[in-house]
Amino acid sequence: LPGTEIWTYTGTVTFPTACDDWIYTWSTCCRNSQITNLTTPASQDLFIDGLVNTTVCNNSPQFLSLPTPYICAGQPFCYSLGTFDAENDSLVFSLVQPLDGPAPGTPIPYTAGHTVNEPLTSTTPWTFDVTTGEFCFTPDIAPQFGIVKILVEEYRNGVLIGISARELQVIVQSCTNQQPVFSSPPVTNLTGGVLTTPTVVEVCPGDNVIFDVNATDPNGDNITMSSNAAIAFPTATF
Repeated sequence: LPGTEIWTYTGTVTFPTACDDWIYTWSTCCRNSQITNLTTPASQDLFIDGLVNTTVCNNSPQFLSLPTPYICAGQPFCYSLGTFDAENDSLVFSLVQPLDGPAPGTPIPYTAGHTVNEPLTSTTPWTFDVTTGEFCFTPDIAPQFGIVKILVEEYRNGVLIGISARELQVIVQSCTNQQPVFSSPPVTNLTGGVLTTPTVVEVCPGDNVIFDVNATDPNGDNITMSSNAAIAFPTATF
């Protein structure tokens, strides 16, 4: 069974008052040698960077989805970061090129057939939503160990107050099992809001919103669902 080991690093930094905007970076050697979409990955650093504006009181966006999805070749796949912002700041997402350290960071070239907008090879064109950070594609071959980096810009009243990024390692395997499929549209029986796209519900403050999300399994397997609703909306139930 595939597994992922999670390490959490914490620390405290006190910024002097000399500047308002601060760019932070961190790097360590080396990236996973199994990576297939970056050149010479074992000789490249893992590199993290972002921007903090110290003139505003702010929390960075939180990502609630695991960054190591295991998926099947030949089956459509969509991934959402599950992003949550405590202050409800406006977030803008973009696909960007992974970097090699040290600071300020050097873009790592992709191997043939891969680009920043299509980091893994696919039988269907990649789609990417700049308002949610969700991407969809259908991997054509296995194995693939593809790095996908998503930049998140955070705005408040039209002013950029922070930049962060999420790097994913997407693992494509050869699978005989078929993954569960959401109904079309996935959101049904909506009350208290308006469905503006198949996955976007617009509501007003104070409204009580209820809807169903349905899925089935082509193999007839038992399926369960989990959600970040209680974290994104502390009073929500799922």
